[in-house]
Order: sequence, then C-alpha cells, then structure tokens
Amino acid sequence: MALNARLGYNSYRYTIQPLLNHPFFAQDYSAQLRYTVPHNWMLSTSIMYTGMTNKNENLDQNYILWNASITKQLFKNKRGELTLSVNDLLNQQKNISLNAADNFVEFSENTTLQRFALFTFVYNINTSIKKK
Repeated sequence: MALNARLGYNSYRYTIQPLLNHPFFAQDYSAQLRYTVPHNWMLSTSIMYTGMTNKNENLDQNYILWNASITKQLFKNKRGELTLSVNDLLNQQKNISLNAADNFVEFSENTTLQRFALFTFVYNINTSIKKK
C-alpha cells in the first residue's frame, strides 16, 4: 500500500498587463493497493485526485483517475502473468497544462485516451528465479 500527496501554489505577476496574473493551487493525492489472494491471483488498484483551482474558470480542473487490474500468475515458478486491467474507470482523465513566460500565459487542454481495458501476457525468461 502507498499513499502520496503533493500541494503547490504557483504565482506570477505582470506589471504591464495585470489581467494576466492568475495564481493557482495545484494538488495531487494518490493511493495504491496491491493484494495477493490464494491460487496465485493478484488484485491491484490505484486512485489519484488531481485539482487545479483559480478564479479563472478555465483553471478549475478537478478529476479522479482510477485504475484497477487482476493478475493470474502461471506456469512453474510463476514465470507467466496474465493481466486484465482497466484504466480510467470513471472516464474523467484530462490532459491540462499551464505555461507562463515573460510575456504570455498559455493554458492548454489536449485530447486524452480515456477509459480503456488492456489484456496482457508476460513471460519472465530470467533464469535466476528461485524455486519456492
């Protein structure tokens, strides 16, 4: 299990064009959990809250990104893994950024791949795996 938090305050000032002054708060909180159950199954999930707040309406961006997966370990010495994962279960992911320089402020929001499922197979060919 892992928990993380990140808080930030960003401020910049323009004396010639004070209307471009848009200080904002950015915050990220996340939690990850992985649990192994009997018969070589693993369940894992991660959830992250991202928020940017500002009096400018474009910067009030808040979303939750939740991913989950189930994995079955296969073969002798658990060399193979078959995983079904779903990313962005709540279909809320956004790709936003704010860039400030000497003479401009740029806010951009890009198209992002939202909810999707992924089926993967991994086989470990490492010969140094210890027998259990």
